[in-house]
Amino acid sequence: MSLLKKVSLFGKVGLFGKIGLLKSEGFISEYQAVYDSWTTKPNDLIAAAQNTMVKGFVSSGVWAKKDVLYVFAAHTNNNGEALTNWKNPGTHNAVLVNAPAFVPFEGFTGNGTTQYIDSNYNPDSQGVNFIQNSASLFLYTRTFVDASGFDIGAFDGVNFSQIAILNGGGQATGSINGGTIVAANGIGLGLFVTNRSANNAVQLYQNKLLLGVDTDISANPVNINLFMMARNNISAADNFTIRQYAMGGMSSSLNQQNVNDLTDIFEAYMDSNGKGVI
Repeated sequence: MSLLKKVSLFGKVGLFGKIGLLKSEGFISEYQAVYDSWTTKPNDLIAAAQNTMVKGFVSSGVWAKKDVLYVFAAHTNNNGEALTNWKNPGTHNAVLVNAPAFVPFEGFTGNGTTQYIDSNYNPDSQGVNFIQNSASLFLYTRTFVDASGFDIGAFDGVNFSQIAILNGGGQATGSINGGTIVAANGIGLGLFVTNRSANNAVQLYQNKLLLGVDTDISANPVNINLFMMARNNISAADNFTIRQYAMGGMSSSLNQQNVNDLTDIFEAYMDSNGKGVI
């Protein structure tokens, strides 16, 4: 198939219709670093979609706020491609523990008992943008499971940050550098963000919707790696989940527009592969 025909076909997909001859013009440098880090490269259409996603993150200002970004919904994980930290490939790449199941363009799913993802990122000692009074955790799930467990989080014995998308009672909970929000959540799908915007302001979002707020005074970031698919409880995983995760990360505080952009841009990428759930 000719490149021109490939571009024509790709132009029919969602928000990616204006890509044009992107491959021949070169990638944005932020995506080029990710692409170059991979042993197994995606095909031209997937690479174009991924490049467009990163361009959207950069132009919206969301990219600059991130410390780590994991796009688990990658084309392969044969050589760890789906565990890459897109913000800085090779630094804080995630690590699988006990082999969670992987599906291309969908992400990782745990067994609820032993499997999880170690972010390889400690917010207290390694946070750059993620700091005490400006911090955010975010995670995108593709499966609805109303059961207890922490989807992302850590407790170091003193301080905690975590998200439970559903707790078995139709509620979502979110905490970041202290403070806890509990909010009704009937649809446990898509992008969840827990955010601290000030020493006395915490927010919990789902798919751009503000679910709740909290005014508890901030604590230090956790001095331990954040886990996904479970909680890091003083260096031991607990509260495992069986939801499927397509993306996750940590950043400085995200305002409402940032949350909107993060949601829309990532959902457009998922939709381009027929895997979006929002």
